[in-house]
Amino acid sequence: MAVIVLADDDRDVRSFIKIIIEDRGDQCLDFSNGDDALDALRKHSDAALLISDISMPASDGRDVMQILRNGPPRFRTLPVILISGLVPEQSMDEQLKDPKYRFLGKPFLPNELYEVMDELMGDKG
Repeated sequence: MAVIVLADDDRDVRSFIKIIIEDRGDQCLDFSNGDDALDALRKHSDAALLISDISMPASDGRDVMQILRNGPPRFRTLPVILISGLVPEQSMDEQLKDPKYRFLGKPFLPNELYEVMDELMGDKG
């Protein structure tokens, strides 16, 4: 069972994604903003993945990813899935260069999320 940290300011979306993750057999720690997600990542050294909405109050998904990539070594390689229903993937050029990053447009199906999770986490999931 992998520990997944989830940040999305939309409670309904967050609940939906949490159900998807837990149905897969993983543990989901969910938060309404990037700052709380970062705090959870600092406390849970076993976190295998961050899923974060791009557009949120406080630290958004891009801010969180930037903090991770400039943080301690374990954060620099943490897989990240950035999700958005508003921001087009083409605007994510800098993040697309990171091999541990993927973009997933909302809405998405559970199997689409599982596929990206498997790709990024390998045998951790």
